[in-house]
Amino acid sequence: MYKSQIMYRKFLIVALLFITFSCAKKEPKKFQNGYRIMGKVNSNLNDKKVQLLSVSNQKSKIIDTTRVINGQIVLEGEIPFPQYGYLTVDGLKGAFPFIIENKDMTIAINTASFSESVISGSPENDIMAKYQENTKSYSKTAKKVSSELNNAKKGQKKEDIAKFNSEYNTIVKEKSEWDKEFIKTNSSSFSAAIILERLANAKRITQNEGKALYNNLSDSIKKSSLGSRIRTIVNRVSVTIGNVAPNFSGKTPDGKTLALNDIKSKLVLIDFWASWCGPCRRENPNVVKMYNKYHKKGLEIIGVSLDKNSQQKRWIDAIEKDKLTWPQISNLKGWQDPIARTYGVRSIPSTFLLDVNKKILHKNLRGKNLENKIEELLN
Repeated sequence: MYKSQIMYRKFLIVALLFITFSCAKKEPKKFQNGYRIMGKVNSNLNDKKVQLLSVSNQKSKIIDTTRVINGQIVLEGEIPFPQYGYLTVDGLKGAFPFIIENKDMTIAINTASFSESVISGSPENDIMAKYQENTKSYSKTAKKVSSELNNAKKGQKKEDIAKFNSEYNTIVKEKSEWDKEFIKTNSSSFSAAIILERLANAKRITQNEGKALYNNLSDSIKKSSLGSRIRTIVNRVSVTIGNVAPNFSGKTPDGKTLALNDIKSKLVLIDFWASWCGPCRRENPNVVKMYNKYHKKGLEIIGVSLDKNSQQKRWIDAIEKDKLTWPQISNLKGWQDPIARTYGVRSIPSTFLLDVNKKILHKNLRGKNLENKIEELLN
C-alpha cells in the first residue's frame, strides 16, 4: 500500500511537470493574425536588446523591441502587409535582413555571421531565398568586374576602362532581364514587388516596362504602401534630355508662390542648391558672374533650395550674402522636397538647362562647361 502511494505521487509529479512544460511550449500568440519571430542565442547575450526594423524609402523604422531572455528571442506583433526589414541584437555584429510578414517564423541565428542566419516558416522569405540563390552568380561576376574597372580607372588605362565598362553593363542588363521574368512569375509576392521597386529606382527598366510590371501585381500589393511607392515611381514624369521639364511651384522668400511656367526666357536654368551645401556655395560666385553676363541676352535662373523648415532664415541669408538676384523658391522640406524627387535629384548642386519651350537641353553642367553651353545657345 505504502509503495503504491509513492508510485502514485511520482506519477502525479511527472504528469504535472508534463502539463506545465506542454503549456509553456504552446503559449498562445498575442496577435492571432500577426507575426511571431523566434530565435535562440548564447546565454551570454541574456538581457541584450533586440530590435526589429522595417525599411521604406531608404529609411529605417523600429517596429518592435524586446530583450534576450534565457537565450531566447521572441517578437510578436502585427503588420498590415509584408515589409522588408532587419533584425539587430546587441552583441552581434551587423544585422539579419529578411521580409517581415504575419507568420510564425524561426531564425536559426548564426552568431559568427549574423547576416547569414536562416529563416523558416515564411513563404515570402522562401521566395526571396530562391531569388538570391539564382542571382548569386550575377552578383559575384558584377563584383569582380567592378573591381577590375576600378583598378583600370586608377591606372588610367582607357582600353581596359572601356572593356570593363562594357562587361559590367552587359551583366547589369542580363540581371535586369532575369529580374523582370522573376517579377512576372511571382506577381502575387511582395518579394517580387521589392525587386520591382529596386529596378525602377535604379532606372534599369523603361517607364512602360515599369507600368506593365506594376499592373501585373496582385491587388493586395497595389493597395499596400509598397505598391503606392512603386506606382509613384513608374508614373513619374520622365526627366530626360529632350523631354519637356515637369512644371513645379514653391514659395519665394517673401511667401509668394512661383512656378516654373511663370518663368519666360530664351534659356532657363533650374539650379538645385542649399545654404548648407559647401560645393553649392562655392559654385555660386560662378553662377552670379554668368547670370550677370547673359541675363539680358535671354538667360533666367530659378533656384530651388533643399533647405529644411528650421533653416529658412539661413536660406534667406545665403541668398543675400551670395548675391543671388534671380528667382528663388523652396518648400523647406530638405531631401523630401517634391520638386527634387520629381527631378530625381540625389546630390547637389544639380542643374537642368531648358529652352524657351521648357524642353530639357542639358543636365548637371557646371562651371566653364555650363557657361560655354549657354554662350553657344544664346549666340
